Amino acid sequence: MKEVFALLLFLVGCYVFSVSACEVPESRVFPALKADDGYIVFNEVPLVGDDGAPSVDEISIDVVFFDCISGKSSRISGLPFLASTGQVRAAFFADAKDGEDKKLFIIHSVEIISDTGINYSGDYYTVHVYSKTPDGYIRNDRLSNYFGVGGDVLLNLDGNELKYRFPYKTPDAIVKKLESSSYRKWVAGEQINLTVKGKNIIYSSPNTADVTRMYLVGGDKVLQESIEAGWVKIMFKTSKNKEIRGWVMCASVEGC
Repeated sequence: MKEVFALLLFLVGCYVFSVSACEVPESRVFPALKADDGYIVFNEVPLVGDDGAPSVDEISIDVVFFDCISGKSSRISGLPFLASTGQVRAAFFADAKDGEDKKLFIIHSVEIISDTGINYSGDYYTVHVYSKTPDGYIRNDRLSNYFGVGGDVLLNLDGNELKYRFPYKTPDAIVKKLESSSYRKWVAGEQINLTVKGKNIIYSSPNTADVTRMYLVGGDKVLQESIEAGWVKIMFKTSKNKEIRGWVMCASVEGC
């Protein structure tokens, strides 16, 4: 029995040493991120066209896991090419409060260089979340959609006042949300009731351009049906029992 125990200790020691002694792989775009048994690395790669040929001008960022035990690399995902390569703003592991392993979070941004019809101010952000599985790191669509995509939108091009602020530009902002009671209720699948702060326009989608003629007033009670990027899809029931659905900004309701 002692011999078996000693062998187990030896094997564990070899495993720990092999991981800790692993040379940090090249990560040209963003510093390599230490994972349990390897590294997350970020490198630029040419986009591949429909004809299967790599592009000369269009370069995207590949996210790869390097396994220190096997010495092999496996691709996790490519970050979106939105008219330009963009940059990795942050990459980190955080507890998503769902009873599973910590998730890999990546914040990516791209400079807006074309006319989109929306008064964007600054970069366009996308948040990507990956779960560790026996088959590797897999995109977690539910969490990725929750933190979402977007950029700050000006009320008008002539001023500095914002109509909408994308809330998840930094790790601190994401971690703060992960620790909030509203997020914990959402991840647990609980019903979430919200109270409107003041008069607010209802949008047909989580986009400042999709304005409707409907609005809510302060004190209205609504049910949260979906949420993404600081927007919440609500259901409001009128005094005549009519159900109205649409999107409002989280900042405009209590409890979001």
